[in-house]
Amino acid sequence: MVIPNPEGNTSGTWTWDDHTIDIDTAGEYSFAATFTPEKTAQFDTVHTNLTVTINKQDPTATPPTGLTATAGQTLADVTLTNPTGITPGTWTWDDASTTLSAAGEHTFAAIFTPSNTRTFKTVHTDLTVTVWGLIEFGSYPQTEVKDSDLTAALNEQTLSWQSYGYYSKSDGQIVAGDFMEYCDVTQGGQKYRGVRFSLYRPRATEDGASPVNYAEMYHQDLNGYYTNTIYWFRYEPLQWRVLDPDTGLLLCETVIDSQPYNNFMLRADDAYYYGDADHSYYANNYEKSSVRDWLNADFYNTAFTNAQKSKIAETTLVNRAFDTSHSAYDSASTTDKVFLLSYSEALDPAYGFESDPDFSFTRTAQVSDYAKCQGLSVFHDNFNWWLRSAGEYSGLACAVFGSDSNEAVVTDMCEEDSLPDEYGDRIQYTEILHTRRRRHSHLRVSEGLSAQMYLVP
Repeated sequence: MVIPNPEGNTSGTWTWDDHTIDIDTAGEYSFAATFTPEKTAQFDTVHTNLTVTINKQDPTATPPTGLTATAGQTLADVTLTNPTGITPGTWTWDDASTTLSAAGEHTFAAIFTPSNTRTFKTVHTDLTVTVWGLIEFGSYPQTEVKDSDLTAALNEQTLSWQSYGYYSKSDGQIVAGDFMEYCDVTQGGQKYRGVRFSLYRPRATEDGASPVNYAEMYHQDLNGYYTNTIYWFRYEPLQWRVLDPDTGLLLCETVIDSQPYNNFMLRADDAYYYGDADHSYYANNYEKSSVRDWLNADFYNTAFTNAQKSKIAETTLVNRAFDTSHSAYDSASTTDKVFLLSYSEALDPAYGFESDPDFSFTRTAQVSDYAKCQGLSVFHDNFNWWLRSAGEYSGLACAVFGSDSNEAVVTDMCEEDSLPDEYGDRIQYTEILHTRRRRHSHLRVSEGLSAQMYLVP
């Protein structure tokens, strides 16, 4: 540090007595110095102490970036790390208890505290956090059209009906039939799907389709949908709950359809249930299941544009039974775009679910009108939805059951054989932007689907 000689003083030079002293801490210090005049014959050399104020340095504090969270979490759930190669220290939130309630990008006050506070200043700044809530991606028929004029206009269009090809028992065989059809049209720039059926879709594919309901074996009329009538449903954006903002794992917020886990459930002489006539795999085998095919073909092609499909990542899934003691029902790993949650995933607190499989509001789901028309079993305005894990015997797969208390329980007791539509399709898919303690369900058609997937940036 050079010591200047103030203007107006006797000409001369100031020097430190010991210029090798290293100062690494801010504060006030006194050091010995010497003034040597230019004209030493006229002026004396001066020895004295000079006071030096050392100010704190500005640290090299690079703010953390790429911070993400899910709506409902607090700032305490958002980990702050100090990038390497800069001033050592720690980032903390001003108020870590702040709840992140709204989706979008938000800024929050943060503090950088250097490890050496005697030398470096503390930094106060704002950090940006991307909060994931519900996002819209894809579209699917959901809300029924109630307007009579619009219904009449849709009915007047040239309609090209296509069979769903749904399975039911006929003449002792489970076969695909043409009793239920759909057509898609556009009216005023809005897309709609029409649905009609000549027979009621059975609760399970092992039952036959019927022109009348009896013994509550058919759910469509219980939901207010009747044979030989055209119903119209509006294509609407699908809403997805972000389960993991870091990986882009999404869960469809709504039960959007009602499909069987497997079209076939055939009991053999060995008392096991199989998914084909050759008895080559059990009926609760997810790899071979009808619902897996439906998710990655029918639903995938209906719900997403080509541009959206390019954002959906392929995901390798582990398809084990709900516990290791039933590993005989494990199925092979699969690589899918759209899939169902597993039993363990539906209990994972990291995804916002209660870890106890008993009733919990964290697993409840709403349902679309379209799913009801497909034959979803509606129970006190709460709905069942499939999981992909096999249950405790070959005719069972896991599902989430609704209740009249607006809670849902994870179960492994869903029969696969006739997998009716009462288990809703709450689909999960991977989009990387960066769906009383019964644990099993019979494989019925009346279960809903809630899809899941990962999105790619």
